[in-house]
Amino acid sequence: MGNDIGAYNTCGHLCKYCYANTNKQFVVENIKKHDDNSPFLIGRIEPGDKITEAKQKSWKVENEQIRFI
Repeated sequence: MGNDIGAYNTCGHLCKYCYANTNKQFVVENIKKHDDNSPFLIGRIEPGDKITEAKQKSWKVENEQIRFI
């Protein structure tokens, strides 16, 4: 996949050495923005937001095994 599917400062596990969270307070604030009825990880669509459908390309080749020599 060539597109990002996550968001920084959204993981509630708060592992000490996690690269994805830079600030515990940001994480706490982002978790509060979560809406179970929204298709987004954090929040909902806001005026001015632009949604673009990402084209995903599979790198998997059927019936072929990748070999590292």
